Amino acid sequence: MLVLFGLTGSTGRLTRGAAALCAVLLVLFLASLTLGETVRYAPGAALVLAGCVTAFVGGVLAGARVPRS
Repeated sequence: MLVLFGLTGSTGRLTRGAAALCAVLLVLFLASLTLGETVRYAPGAALVLAGCVTAFVGGVLAGARVPRS
């Protein structure tokens, strides 16, 4: 959901920032699960992380496509 906000920009910078924020939030969420009394497995975490990486790469490619003036 966070990465969708990055689609409003044209250079890809907002997409990269949203993807990085999403990845940091995911790592913090997984850390909080392991620090709790019961350790739970988050099976969708790998898919969320893959989505963050894909969005970040897309933001890099979008930034390379926009001509700088």
